[in-house]
Amino acid sequence: MSGYTVAEAAQRTERVFAFIKWMIDEKGYSPTLREIMDNCAISSTSVASYQVQKLIRNGKLIDTGEGYRSMKLSGYEHGKYTDVVRLARTLSDGKGDETTWQELRNALADLG
Repeated sequence: MSGYTVAEAAQRTERVFAFIKWMIDEKGYSPTLREIMDNCAISSTSVASYQVQKLIRNGKLIDTGEGYRSMKLSGYEHGKYTDVVRLARTLSDGKGDETTWQELRNALADLG
């Protein structure tokens, strides 16, 4: 056991997510594991990596696989929702249905 309560662990994960979101919003790129460690009071890069993997599993982050600084916020791409891109790609590949079209309309409406 880590010594953290469930609530403390959840707060830690949210703190990491908030820092990653801030970094992407303010600087335009995701932080390194060391930056996460330094800014979120985490003891090692392996713990920072664990927190990032947890956010990926929970659907809050996407690892683009492009290497260094390759995290993106789920549903977020350069200030726009990736849902729009994902749904449009699905439809352009001929794989969507009426539900996909409705999801795309809703995602576009959310953009304003």
